[in-house]
Amino acid sequence: MIEDLVMKDDIRMIIELIEDKGYDLDEETISSLTKYVEINLSSLCRINEILTGITAYKNLIKQEEEKIESLGGV
Repeated sequence: MIEDLVMKDDIRMIIELIEDKGYDLDEETISSLTKYVEINLSSLCRINEILTGITAYKNLIKQEEEKIESLGGV
């Protein structure tokens, strides 16, 4: 739910930036832009989740290596 609200705010901000540059966006263009941003933001969120998981896994491995070393190694 919060991600949806953040995404809507991001899309609204992008549209405002474009309109501030003097471009007049019709409903079809706004709809296309919204769909494009939603797809790309969703992909970026998923990539972030994957990278967070990889980082957590690497940290876990490092902690386990340190435990093994503190016990005298293998």
